[in-house]
Amino acid sequence: MVASMFASLVTRNYGRRPSMLIGGVSFLVGAGISGSATNIYTLILGRLLLGVGVGFSNQSVPLYISEIAPSKIQGAITNGFQLCVGLGVFSANLINVGTQKIADGWGDRHQCEAFYAPVLFRTIGLKEGASLISTVVTGSIGIVATLASMVLVDRLGRRVLFITGGLLMILPNAVIGAVLTEKLRDLGEMSRAGAYSVLISISVYILGFGWSWGSLGWLVPSEIFPVEVRSAGQSIVVVVSFFFTFVIAQTFLAMLCSFKAGTFFFFTWWILVMTAFVFWFLPETKNVPLEKMMGVWREHWFWKRIVGGREEFESGEKGSELEHFGGA
Repeated sequence: MVASMFASLVTRNYGRRPSMLIGGVSFLVGAGISGSATNIYTLILGRLLLGVGVGFSNQSVPLYISEIAPSKIQGAITNGFQLCVGLGVFSANLINVGTQKIADGWGDRHQCEAFYAPVLFRTIGLKEGASLISTVVTGSIGIVATLASMVLVDRLGRRVLFITGGLLMILPNAVIGAVLTEKLRDLGEMSRAGAYSVLISISVYILGFGWSWGSLGWLVPSEIFPVEVRSAGQSIVVVVSFFFTFVIAQTFLAMLCSFKAGTFFFFTWWILVMTAFVFWFLPETKNVPLEKMMGVWREHWFWKRIVGGREEFESGEKGSELEHFGGA
């Protein structure tokens, strides 16, 4: 989060390329130090450098891609950023599967970076090996969903993918909560059929996420801000995203232990709120050049009250032109 704020200053004052280079170098050095770490202090240093790389890259790369891509395929090109992230996560899961049996602690060295998905799958009854393989399967589903989003985002639009993706996330969450409530009664064990129904629901959820919020969560913020504040706006997006990712990562297992099945109903409610917000308040931005983006907001039924309507916008433009020619 801190690195993203510094990245905004670098991106605004020195350009996108320096920020991307700083992020890339930090990634390389951090990965090398983490992979060769022999004590906790070296590992922490590597993790800090990886954090710097993540902060700078997430702030500058989507911004740069959205600026250089033609407006007609801007969504597809910018969503390529999420595709690369998904491929990286998929590769990490493959490494976790391949190193789980390595002796002398080297397998643990790689698996310390594993996500909560294997823990969740073990919670519903799958063995450790099967749970790791399940994360590979769900990771491949996420990649397919991202590819589908790249193909369709500039045809169907951002709103359609957000809303359909939200529905694909809401229904599986509700199903998982219902299955856990019925099968476990928050105390018992789950049958194999119940475990696989949860696995299928998680796969559908990941499909919806990759289709919508996983990809568009980077695309839409990178194209909606005015040129003057694009760098700062993208930094705020990254900071907010990382903050809530941190909160969820730190609280999810505790919530699962305390709320049990209710955890999934809790997230179902918030996804419903997110989808409703998109339906009512997010204007469509497909095929809109960045320099004309403010016109979209000035025509929206709600935001025009804040940023000014078309008439005010056009009068402001004419005033600027008259001032320009008068000064000449």
